[in-house]
Amino acid sequence: MKSRLFSVVFISILLLMALSPFVLAAEKEVLSFSSRLWSPPAEQEFIIEYVIKPFEEENNCIVNFQILDDKKLLERAELQLKT
Repeated sequence: MKSRLFSVVFISILLLMALSPFVLAAEKEVLSFSSRLWSPPAEQEFIIEYVIKPFEEENNCIVNFQILDDKKLLERAELQLKT
């Protein structure tokens, strides 16, 4: 009985070790950045299509791209001053 339990645990550990690189490779890292640049829609489209997408493909990651305008920055600064 003990040898059977040991065998099951041992095989489970071996399977876990064998499959873990595939699970880890499936998870992509996320890069988030915010910018005040590229606020016109045409510039955003260019950056997304010709810079961000190729970067994501080459580095196997996900890029969260956020455009900030001055109003949002002012609201953040006011909130930070209050806290």
